[in-house]
Amino acid sequence: MKKIFLYFLPVLFLIIYIAGLPFPVPAFLLRTVEYKVPDIPGIAVFLEQTAMALHSRSRIHLMLPHQPDAETVRIFESFQTETSIPLSFSHPGSDTRPLFLGISYRYSPSSTALPVTVLFSPEVRTFDRIIAAPGKGQAFSLPVSSLPGHNSLTIELEMDGNKNSLDIVLQGADVEERRISVTLRYPDYSDPRVLKVTRSPGRISVIDWL
Repeated sequence: MKKIFLYFLPVLFLIIYIAGLPFPVPAFLLRTVEYKVPDIPGIAVFLEQTAMALHSRSRIHLMLPHQPDAETVRIFESFQTETSIPLSFSHPGSDTRPLFLGISYRYSPSSTALPVTVLFSPEVRTFDRIIAAPGKGQAFSLPVSSLPGHNSLTIELEMDGNKNSLDIVLQGADVEERRISVTLRYPDYSDPRVLKVTRSPGRISVIDWL
C-alpha cells in the first residue's frame, strides 16, 4: 500500500500544479520576486496587479522607501490571507529602531491641560525640524537640535471635551518626511474605579449603598 501511494505522489502533485490548487510548499522551493516600491500609498493597487501576473509558486519581497505604518502592514496581512502568496519587506531603516518609540501623557480630572511626551529613537537626529500640530491649539515648529539628549519632546495640549489629537511631522533636507498621528482621550470615569474584596458577597458596603 505504501509503495502504491509513493508511486501516485508525483501524479498527484502534477494534477495539483496543473489545476493551480493551493498546496503547502516549503519556502526554499518558492521563487522570490523582488520589487522596489517608491510609492507606499498606492501599495494596495500595486499588490493586486502583481498577484494577477505572478507565478503561483512565487513569493514577494518588497523593498520599501521607509518603515510602513500600521495600515500598510494590515494591507500586507490581508493580501497574504486572500492570495496565499508569502510576502516580506525591507526598508533602509530595517536595522535600526523605530523612529517613534512611544507616547505618554498625564491627566487630571480637574484640569483641561494635558502634558504629552513623545519619545524618539536616535534616528530623529537625521532630521532638521519637528512640526507639532494639535487638533485644538496652535501648531509650532522647532529644530531637532533643540531636543534633549534622551530625544523626547513634551507638549502641553488643551483638551476639547475629553479628547484631542496630535500630529507630529519630521522634516529634513536629505530624508523623506515622516509623520505620526495620535488621538488622546481621558478615561471614562463612569466605569467603577474601586476594587472591593470581601468574604461576605451577600452584603453591600457603604460605597455600594452610596
